[in-house]
Amino acid sequence: MLDAASLVPTTICEEPRDDAKLLKRVGTHLVEDISNVGFHVGTTASLARADFDAACDGLEEVGYSLEERDVTWPMFEAARATYADRLEGMAAHRFVPTTSWLGDPVALRTPIHPMEV
Repeated sequence: MLDAASLVPTTICEEPRDDAKLLKRVGTHLVEDISNVGFHVGTTASLARADFDAACDGLEEVGYSLEERDVTWPMFEAARATYADRLEGMAAHRFVPTTSWLGDPVALRTPIHPMEV
């Protein structure tokens, strides 16, 4: 959810962004609060530009207009950096393997809501 909330305001044009910004702020604060209970900050798995581009491709396929990717990529990385280390630390503490932030790549090719023609 936090990755999606970071992607919307940094990448998508001409769409309302306030809800995503609010979710990002509240979610990041929640992650920080839970992390402060006794978890250690982890090391964030690097995020590949190809994964970012795949997410953008999926958004464009369903009709979203996107900002220039070379501009939005560093903005998305900076937004994600505000919570990712703490989430990685909590996952490592619980011995939960981290997964791709995109989830199952097959799901990207199979939209939940098919586009109407």
